[in-house]
Amino acid sequence: MEITYGQRIADTVAKVVGSWRFVIIQSTILILWLLWNSRTGQAKFDPYPYILLNLVLSFQAAYTAPLIMMSQNRQAEIDRKVLFGDFEVDQKAHILITEIHRKIHERSDNGNETGIQGGDEERYRLRQEEGDQAELSSRQEARRQGQSPL
Repeated sequence: MEITYGQRIADTVAKVVGSWRFVIIQSTILILWLLWNSRTGQAKFDPYPYILLNLVLSFQAAYTAPLIMMSQNRQAEIDRKVLFGDFEVDQKAHILITEIHRKIHERSDNGNETGIQGGDEERYRLRQEEGDQAELSSRQEARRQGQSPL
């Protein structure tokens, strides 16, 4: 999905305005603005009640709020598509698991729970035990070497 120029701008604004860097820079500018215009002397460009500051912050809010909402709406649409894809995968997995359970029940109804014919049951059990032992040994070795056993 290709995003438009406007969407890129909205995402960039949301990323910048939603950062600690922006909050710190804006707070510093506001403190300096207030200190400069609160001092006694003739060089004030926005004397108390700071009407110009109020105008600047209102403009900033008027432009950033819709851009942030556009970015959030686009992200919500992306999230919806991902969740729908996950739902489809879950449905397919459910169908497969149900089919596996059906086959297991069919085999157990025939009196052979493992689905293994005759004398092969003992060989199957031994192979399972060997596999379990090998997995346990590899986990212990990984633990000794300081690696994650999983």
